[in-house]
Amino acid sequence: MTDFPWPRGSATGIGSLPGTDIAEAQKIVLGELPDLPHLPELPARGPGADIIGRGAAFLVELPVELYAARWRVAARPGRDHRRALDLLERDLDQMTEQAGEFGGTFKVQAAGPLTLAASIDLALGGRILRDHGRYAT
Repeated sequence: MTDFPWPRGSATGIGSLPGTDIAEAQKIVLGELPDLPHLPELPARGPGADIIGRGAAFLVELPVELYAARWRVAARPGRDHRRALDLLERDLDQMTEQAGEFGGTFKVQAAGPLTLAASIDLALGGRILRDHGRYAT
């Protein structure tokens, strides 16, 4: 049996929440999931607040940008990357303020490498990760 750093039977959340008020979303998460709260993402706040934008904020040597409402590989980090990092930093600062004396395990979720590769386009078009068999006849 594996011991985890959170209480047995704990629930947590994944994915996006509606709205644009991060403080309110964090209050809900802390109130409803006290044993294993997570950092909510609110895509309605705009680019960089969605699951792909947040995941892209963690990419160190692979800058991305928003082009025609899609994320794509960029030549260098730009405004969209800075926005995603800024939103993540603000969200974490706000959670620190909201959580007060919370001393348990806290979860920050982000899209994994396969999700990012399937959701981000190359600079010249087309996804980084493609399924060539998908279009076979």
